[in-house]
Amino acid sequence: MVSGESFDAIVVGGGLIGSAGAKYLAQMGLRVALIGPTESQAQESGKVFASHYDISRVQRVIAQDDLWTRLNVESTSAWKDLEISTGVNFFQPNGCVYLNDHEDEYLKNVDKLAKKFSLNFNQLNGRDQLREKLPHVEIGESVFGIYEGASAGLIEPRKLILAQLTAFRTFGGREIQEVVVDLQKVDGVWTATSDSGAQYSAKKVLIATGAFTNFSNLLPKKLKFQNKSEVVITAELSESDFEKLFGMPSVLFEIRREEFDGIYLTAPLELEDGRKILKMGLNQALDLNLDQQEEMVQWFQRDSFREFGPVLERELFKLFPSIEFLKTELKPCVISRTVTESPYIGEVEDGLFVAHGCNGYSAMSSDAQGRQGAKLLATGKFDEGFQESDFKLVYK
Repeated sequence: MVSGESFDAIVVGGGLIGSAGAKYLAQMGLRVALIGPTESQAQESGKVFASHYDISRVQRVIAQDDLWTRLNVESTSAWKDLEISTGVNFFQPNGCVYLNDHEDEYLKNVDKLAKKFSLNFNQLNGRDQLREKLPHVEIGESVFGIYEGASAGLIEPRKLILAQLTAFRTFGGREIQEVVVDLQKVDGVWTATSDSGAQYSAKKVLIATGAFTNFSNLLPKKLKFQNKSEVVITAELSESDFEKLFGMPSVLFEIRREEFDGIYLTAPLELEDGRKILKMGLNQALDLNLDQQEEMVQWFQRDSFREFGPVLERELFKLFPSIEFLKTELKPCVISRTVTESPYIGEVEDGLFVAHGCNGYSAMSSDAQGRQGAKLLATGKFDEGFQESDFKLVYK
């Protein structure tokens, strides 16, 4: 089946960045197709998977450097209008706590970044002040940290994507729920072929396919990045424990231990089926390098991730000694880490653009990353405040 349908621009990938980029391109007046599978299609395909099929993500604003902070600031400033215009509520402004067992480089630089971007935070000096923000979380170590208020909190990624796609359709965008398996350029026009055999063409294409960016013949030359495995744990709460923890700040606890580092957790949410679920994740020494497509497919399809469970359960129970979790479940994810530790947003070849490399910060900064990909495709330049060197592409 060949459709031959043509557009001004095609966005490949309907995740957090692709949906944002497609929205901004459509808002600029371009005729845009967003091609990507639904969650159920992706799971059934056995070809592509995603980590945004998730209940919640941390939203902080003050990041580790100027670039990530600016991306966070511009994304959070877009949330309220996006929620109002689409009727989809995806952001909870319940704040975020950042902690470590020593004064790390982030904590040393946070005041400078906050002043530069006119952001507010409160120091957390010791466990007594921490207990005021997190009365039911037990941190055994001496702590150094900060608390960001209502500009930070948590994001529900499925709902964020729903909001972006709702806005995209409002601006006249066309959503095509298929998997792109090949991309070719002939006579100055890019043609995307889907798994059904349908073909769609445009002079400009934005690739936003996350961990799968180097697969399926999407790029003529491969980007240099690592796909790192990650496993998160979700825990079901009783009604009484849910009431205790509801509205707690998100937490980033950056301790480093031999088995793990970087604990993060979000406040519990009530799902549509009535269950109350809290989520926690961390990096483990067991984490894998998933740079081959076969390795990626096996990671999401098999149960090997269950060996990551003991450390997750142990640390979860240590953090919440007074909470009796009803049930826990594990979920495999993947994080793409660039060699620059910044996003890759650029032109790979004439008319072919890429927006990739969230480095674990996808949801909180996705609107701004998608916007910069769209601006570069449509105008050849980034917004004021960003420059090409911020998003430099590095190839294998």
